[in-house]
Amino acid sequence: VVVDLDDNEATNDGWVAVGESFTSPTAKRQGLIVYFKEDDFTGDLDVEWAFTYEANPGTGSNQNDILYGVAQSSDHNIIVCGTTKSTEYGGVLNKNAWFLKVDIDNGQELANEEFGGSGDDEAFDIIEDLNGDYVIAGGTGDTKDGDLSTCPGGAINAAGEYWVFAIDPTNMDEIEWQRKFHGDSDCSTGSWNDYARQIIVDHEGYYAVAGYCLNCEANCVEMQSMI
Repeated sequence: VVVDLDDNEATNDGWVAVGESFTSPTAKRQGLIVYFKEDDFTGDLDVEWAFTYEANPGTGSNQNDILYGVAQSSDHNIIVCGTTKSTEYGGVLNKNAWFLKVDIDNGQELANEEFGGSGDDEAFDIIEDLNGDYVIAGGTGDTKDGDLSTCPGGAINAAGEYWVFAIDPTNMDEIEWQRKFHGDSDCSTGSWNDYARQIIVDHEGYYAVAGYCLNCEANCVEMQSMI
């Protein structure tokens, strides 16, 4: 994913790309962030810095850290989200949502947090909303425990639902609020799941969330789009 950071032309903040680094078949994947700017004279794109990142290095058995979403925060730093596999919750190797904030000048970590429970929870897109909170969209696993234990609503439908949660930039190690959503079909059992892939906020502060939905189709077989 590549994002243009030049919403404010006076800052000329350039571009940032996020993804993963995969060096060999036996090495774990690491999150990758590349920050680059256009040369004022030649117009060429110059890499300012590029680093790989691990989710909470040294805590749990981390595997396959991948970054999917990126945005610029109002303090001109970089906020990103993705998915990691670790034993952070309950000692069981599973996916968790991963949040990073890094300094735009040097790539130094300002925050590195995991959120989720014992299911496969993922994060795919991130924005800063009009209140200054960092809002992440993704999908829950099939278990309502860990950070998801306080999510409003009943049990998780089937194998997962849209998951939207916010992080207060003054307290980035906790979820400020969260919600889950699913399609209107009754896929109460099985491996069907819904997951959000993109989120935007409008000028009035309302969110629009888009993604994929197996619980939107009567037989819970064909993947649908859901907003």
